[in-house]
Amino acid sequence: MTRRAVLPSLLVLCALVALSSDEPSPKIRFLDIAEKVGLDFRHVSGSPEKKYLPETFSGGVAWIDYNQDGWPDLYLVNGGRWEDLLTEKRSVSNALYRNNRNGTFTNVTRQAGVEGKYWGMGATVGDYNNDGWPDLYVCNFGPNTLYRNNGDGTFTDVTQLAGVGDPHWSSSAAFGDYDGDGWLDLYVANYVDFDYKNPPQPDCQYRGIKVHCGPKGLIPAADVLYHNNRDGTFSDVSKKSGIADVNPSYGLGVIWGDYDNDGDLDLFVANDPNLSRGRASLRRCL
Repeated sequence: MTRRAVLPSLLVLCALVALSSDEPSPKIRFLDIAEKVGLDFRHVSGSPEKKYLPETFSGGVAWIDYNQDGWPDLYLVNGGRWEDLLTEKRSVSNALYRNNRNGTFTNVTRQAGVEGKYWGMGATVGDYNNDGWPDLYVCNFGPNTLYRNNGDGTFTDVTQLAGVGDPHWSSSAAFGDYDGDGWLDLYVANYVDFDYKNPPQPDCQYRGIKVHCGPKGLIPAADVLYHNNRDGTFSDVSKKSGIADVNPSYGLGVIWGDYDNDGDLDLFVANDPNLSRGRASLRRCL
């Protein structure tokens, strides 16, 4: 299935529409105001032909009040071009837009230092070091990135120091204090082990076009649970926690929540639904 490799970002404004008194309830409409408010982001994800599986993914976003002014700012994750992987030189950038508090946004990516080095897939926000400033974790096709908020409008890449640079194809992640010690831990959902230097070729047909049938035949990448050591670093506790005992699936999304109201955070992981092994999994904290 072909689709354009460059897509405009969208911001929609929810507005109530005035209706005549004979209608029972107001209706809600959404308006595309991205260009009007300064969101000129363009998302790139490979070629229009989508020959390789990573080209069919990407595009995560996150609201983050990075400057703590009470107004949510917007972080958008960009993909890349296939040549970027082969040359190890990224041709596009992620984007951070500061909320101007007047209905418009300003691109402050370069000043903030959050351009991103790798083909991005998603992002999550959390104050991992308890300093009162929201930090940013970016999932990539390649090593993930943890940006520490410096509290002055800039971020520092502390991935190596923190020990959370999972090198797999990560689709999403979520912060959550699973052990109740007051410090945010981190769960990373991974998709497949994919060798971009020797990628599998499209193996299905759609209206006469060769396309990928999802990750069929590829090895799923195991998810990772990082425990916050409360000193700026994390430890991989996937085995210790039992996460590693779950058969790897093709992870796409993850969320924390206390579904049984016992005071402990539980974990819901969404996997690729197109495959028999892609069932979602609910993991209860014991």
